[in-house]
Amino acid sequence: MQGEALPVAAENAVDILTKRPDIRIVITDIDMPASLDGIALARLVRDRWPSNSSYNRGNTTPRFSSADALGH
Repeated sequence: MQGEALPVAAENAVDILTKRPDIRIVITDIDMPASLDGIALARLVRDRWPSNSSYNRGNTTPRFSSADALGH
């Protein structure tokens, strides 16, 4: 479905991306519940779906920069 927003935990996002190749943009918060945070999810999206774009937002105490996490 074009333009659909699916608020989910990172683990669920991976399942959805696997089943929905039409999704091209992933927008995440940096601080997310469960085992993956937004930086880890962005890294996973970059590695598994290189044609997708991933954007992080949110306030957190930086452990490292997003650019460092994404290998830039």
